[in-house]
Amino acid sequence: MGKDRFNFNFPLLVSAIHALLQSIVTTLMMSLGGDRWNNSKQQNAISTSAYLLKVVS
Repeated sequence: MGKDRFNFNFPLLVSAIHALLQSIVTTLMMSLGGDRWNNSKQQNAISTSAYLLKVVS
C-alpha cells in the first residue's frame, strides 16, 4: 500500500500515528508520575549558562 495503489502515503501515516502515540504516552507519564522526572528538590541541577558553556561549546 504505497504510492502504487491509490496514491496513499503509508509511511507518512505510520509516522503520524507513532508521533501521536508517543505524545499520548509522554503526557500520561508526566501527568501520573511527573515527580519522578521533574524533581524540584534536586540540588545538583546544572544551570543553563553552565550547560551552554561546558556542554554545548
